[in-house]
This record gives sequence, C-alpha cells and structure tokens, in this order.
Amino acid sequence: MSVSRQYAAREVTVYMSSQDPTGDYFARIDSVTDSLGNCIDSFPPDPMEHGVSLRTAAVLHPGDTISFRCRGTDPQSRDLTWWVLPASDTDNPHYTGRDLDIVWHVSSADVAARRDVHIYMKSSGPYHWVNAGTDGFDYCATFIYTVLPREDSACATS
Repeated sequence: MSVSRQYAAREVTVYMSSQDPTGDYFARIDSVTDSLGNCIDSFPPDPMEHGVSLRTAAVLHPGDTISFRCRGTDPQSRDLTWWVLPASDTDNPHYTGRDLDIVWHVSSADVAARRDVHIYMKSSGPYHWVNAGTDGFDYCATFIYTVLPREDSACATS
C-alpha cells in the first residue's frame, strides 16, 4: 500500500473514531477489490450496518478463480482475521493480516443467477461489531456474481 493510502486509511480511522462512539474499538474493512476490478471501499459508519454489497456485472463459470485484495484497520492494532463464504474448501480457511489476498475457486456448487460471496473480517479482540457468539465478526464485504455452467457442460445435460 502506498504511503499516501496508508496515511488516508489512518486519517479515516481517526475521523471515524471521533464521529462514532464505537469507532475507537471495533476493526473495519478499508477496502476489498476483486481481481476483475470491482471494489468496495466505502462502509457506513452506522453501527446497525455491518457491511456493504456490490452487484457486479461479472458472469463466472466453474473453474474460474477470483482473488480478493483485502485491507483492514483496527484502531487498537490487533490482528485481523479474514474468511470467505461460500468456502471452496470444506475446512473454510482463515487468513490473518491487514493487507492480504484471498482466493475463491468457483465450483459447480456456485452455479446460480445470484451468487453472493461474503468476505468477513474480525479482530483478535474478544468483542466484535456483530456479536453472533463464536461466529462474531466486525465487517463484511459482499460481492454478487452470476455463475453459469460452462457451455460444454450445459450441452451435456440437455
């Protein structure tokens, strides 16, 4: 991340902390950008909102791979953990860092007119923006895709 982007992210954190009573405690996503160029980089300061959705125009197919560049901030400098749902692996791996890439492998199980892909993030702290017991999280970015079967597999099933 460039120095100017790091400074801007830090300034946003300071501003959010001063405008929102929860802003100095909970981690937040700064941005998530997919490998197709779709970007979510604006999140509501409203504590009742825990994420943002972006409907993309992308049509994907089983076998495609999409990577997500994830950037987050924690006002207390705690570790950030990220994961993606639907998980392409049965064990749903988690990733740690403030600036990292997560890869989603599109499978035949993802075929749908609307396939939501959720990128979740939480700090290593004991409390989270959304408290769902052991599944609590701080923010979520959702990308909405269309996933269609490959033409050769569509012909084989008709």
